[in-house]
Amino acid sequence: MGFTEETDNLDSDFAAVELVPEPDYGKIQDAMGAFGYSFGSADHADTVTAGYPGEGYQRTDLDGEYMMACYGNAEEYANLDPFDDRIKMDCDMSKGASGGPMLIASEASGIQIIGANSQYLADSTTKERINDDHLPSEHGVRAANVIDAVNSGS
Repeated sequence: MGFTEETDNLDSDFAAVELVPEPDYGKIQDAMGAFGYSFGSADHADTVTAGYPGEGYQRTDLDGEYMMACYGNAEEYANLDPFDDRIKMDCDMSKGASGGPMLIASEASGIQIIGANSQYLADSTTKERINDDHLPSEHGVRAANVIDAVNSGS
């Protein structure tokens, strides 16, 4: 509701989908698998993010037709802005990559979603992207509430 009602892309630009099992085939996650979630901001090594960008930072070769991925470290954006609870990752994807996952993996927890592609930093006057920082919405309480609502059938 924060994004659709308030256009709050800092804290609320994410979603979840609940699929009804097909009686003849069962649950899609039984056939395809499912990722877990890690909520809150923290530094993460070996992060992967993917999307279908039609634009990128200092790039002209993107058309939104092909999946692109970035690999590297995600870090707490609070290291740069103490009042911001998001994470950031260096990645040159922009418009069109929105909604793609930011993923980490470990033997203990498996693959986990830590955010969804949402924002980049732009000059307030020209609206031009100013660096390759790629940020999801804050993956905290609001994101956990969305998952809880889906899991409870609300």
